[in-house]
Parts: sequence; structure tokens; C-alpha cells
Amino acid sequence: REGCVTVRFRLKVPARSTRYLLLFTEIGNSNEHNIQMARKFNKRTLNRKVLAGISKGARSKIVNWDLT
Repeated sequence: REGCVTVRFRLKVPARSTRYLLLFTEIGNSNEHNIQMARKFNKRTLNRKVLAGISKGARSKIVNWDLT
């Protein structure tokens, strides 16, 4: 479908525990503009601005980014 994004992750979550997936989107006026805006997410580590509002405890349970 147009405008639909599908992502698959395979991971194991220990019994009685919680893990999170952190996903970002950028909406622009062209593919080129979107690619340019999304470059900030191309690194395995993220800056403090994009992590604002996410507690340290929740960050430690995010499995698809290296937030250590």
C-alpha cells in the first residue's frame, strides 16, 4: 500500500520482562527532503534532543538502538 511502512524484528524477550522498540518517522514534501531530514537517525547512537522525555529506565529496555 502507498504510504505504508512495514518493519520486522526478531528478538527474544525474557519471561516477565519488558522490551521496547523505538521508531522515528520524518514527513517532508519530497523523497529527497525526507532522506535529508532522516540522516540524523543513521547513527547507532542518538543525541539528547531525540531522546527527550524517555526515562533512563525505558532507554535501558530499548532493543533496536545502542543507547548506552
